[in-house]
Amino acid sequence: MTKTWMKILFLSTPVLTATVLAIASPSQAQNHGLPTASQRLAQADSSGPSEPATADDLNEATAIAQSFISYLAQTDFDAALQTYDSSVQATLTPSGLEQTWQDLIAQSGPLRTQIRATSQQLDDTAGSYLVIITGQFENGRRELFVIVNSEHEVIGLDAVEIE
Repeated sequence: MTKTWMKILFLSTPVLTATVLAIASPSQAQNHGLPTASQRLAQADSSGPSEPATADDLNEATAIAQSFISYLAQTDFDAALQTYDSSVQATLTPSGLEQTWQDLIAQSGPLRTQIRATSQQLDDTAGSYLVIITGQFENGRRELFVIVNSEHEVIGLDAVEIE
């Protein structure tokens, strides 16, 4: 299987400024209509957040992201799709979401457990949150990047292999 390098660049935030390099197969680069976290991050406005996030906001975003990943791991793609914002729900089908998840587990194996989750507010005027979930898969660990909007709906997903 041919490997390609994929670079995911995070926008500058008060807490996190990082560039993450990951190895992914070309088939994983196809996201079957699912907006990736890196696409959503690239759309973020650099003018700064409208209001600082509270601990409750961050906890809610984390809970939404963890539930979303749990739905995917349980193959409940209808429930996972319901956590997305309406614009994504209008364009993404449960089968498209299933294919995206299946592409991930084809390389990583099934998700065994969510080890930890961290969250922070993004520097955008929409008040979005980045939730990074470290997952233990059968074949190793992956960081799952879930973007949650201010209405506590999922708007993006990416996965990065941890070496």
